[in-house]
Amino acid sequence: GKLGCHDGSYLGKDRTETLAIKAALGGASKRVAVPAIKGAIGHPIGASGAIAAACAALAVRDRRVPRTLNLESRDPECDLDHVTHGSQDTLSGPVMVNASGLGGLNASLVVGPLEA
Repeated sequence: GKLGCHDGSYLGKDRTETLAIKAALGGASKRVAVPAIKGAIGHPIGASGAIAAACAALAVRDRRVPRTLNLESRDPECDLDHVTHGSQDTLSGPVMVNASGLGGLNASLVVGPLEA
């Protein structure tokens, strides 16, 4: 599976998101790819969720987990698989995207393949 994180590169928020993913997925969190797109595109503020959703749809269509760009030094507490060494051609099934905004707005979207 794949889970697209919000990835704002804010120490407290990244740690909180890591803890939330671990709480939601338990031991499975170690087997889920958690790439981030903002290292490649910057932070588009209000468009973040829409762009992340489009990237998730492309990942499902292409069955490919995108690589996280520009992640050079990791916080040891953010110890999930952030796909830093090339894309993965192993995607099957749905993708979940997390987005959060100012004021405590949070949303998750699950995108899956169309069944013929």
